[in-house]
Amino acid sequence: MDLVPLRRGRQVHRDSVARDRELVRRAWINPRFSWSRDHWWRLGLDCAKCHAKDAVPSGPAWSKSTEFHASVPSPGTCQNCHGLANGNGSTIGSGNNLPVGLTDSSTLTTASNDSTTGVPAGTHDQVTHADVNVSAFDCAFCHTQAGPSTVAGIQGKEWAQASFHASFSAVTPLTMNGTTGRCSDCHMNVKPGTTFTAQDHSAFTSTPGTQDCSSRHAWPGTGTASAPNWLGGGGAPQTIFVGGFNIPEPPATSPTTQTGITNLPHPSTATLTCSTCHTGGVGETGAIGYDNASTLVNTNCNSCHEAGTNLVGTLWNGATTQGAGAGDSRPYTLTSITATRGGDTSTRSTAASATTSPPAPGPRPPGRRTRVPGPSPTPRAR
Repeated sequence: MDLVPLRRGRQVHRDSVARDRELVRRAWINPRFSWSRDHWWRLGLDCAKCHAKDAVPSGPAWSKSTEFHASVPSPGTCQNCHGLANGNGSTIGSGNNLPVGLTDSSTLTTASNDSTTGVPAGTHDQVTHADVNVSAFDCAFCHTQAGPSTVAGIQGKEWAQASFHASFSAVTPLTMNGTTGRCSDCHMNVKPGTTFTAQDHSAFTSTPGTQDCSSRHAWPGTGTASAPNWLGGGGAPQTIFVGGFNIPEPPATSPTTQTGITNLPHPSTATLTCSTCHTGGVGETGAIGYDNASTLVNTNCNSCHEAGTNLVGTLWNGATTQGAGAGDSRPYTLTSITATRGGDTSTRSTAASATTSPPAPGPRPPGRRTRVPGPSPTPRAR
């Protein structure tokens, strides 16, 4: 800010302040970082934190060589400068430091340990910053190096000092919802080829809504956090995602996707096979016998049982296709109920039947009198 004699008046001072604020708002795009135009207030810091030396009696200017992290080694957040919260728009790779598409990590995949997978040796695990498990967190959730380093092995590789899977825990679990949060968003480059006869992976893609790696695999496999692997994928997944199917019209009045439940625990299966509960066996969704033990289902019945569901294997309402309501197990959608006892069978239509009217009341049996309700008798005084 220019220093002006008091006698020159308040207007000169206000003009100087307005001009310097405008200089801040027209901040440069540093070649190393993608600054926000409003970084000075987004970070909650005064300009003097970095620019104290720029305040001189004459010829002041904002220095573009000032290192931010040298003055602020432990910022409270990273994304206000480096991410989509920096005011430069919401497009990854434009006006921010987020890499576009898939990026090789420093971790070599163990999928190449078995030559029959067809995955070349030296293949790196990858990550995309578009997955919700990345975009929902600040950079510091995974990245540990703040600013430039002079340490050998880290210098020039500051952004590579990060761990993805190890950053999650039971308190902060991965979001596997089948759409925006999927293992296959990152790991399609280590998918076994047709030469891997233990399990045909050829049909698996990263398309939202299709079966994901998480339906069979769980990190860290049979390994540890420091040495994970892809083994142990034959068992049931630890958690599943339900919902996400289209509700037909009617009962929906407009195109509607059913709200889902993320990280719903899969029941213990002990020695059971997938086909014991799932129609079609491995990887299929239609199932019977879910234990409903998790409290997540208490207010989310429709995530499995709404019309259009492909998650309930039992045929409840006579429909044979998903669009017609196969799997919809809400009682009021049943068009009829058939009861059998002792060899006698009776079928009754319900209010959900569009073609059958409820039976008209028959004549009253002879000898019975209809009592007309009257006023209640007055109790006698004792």
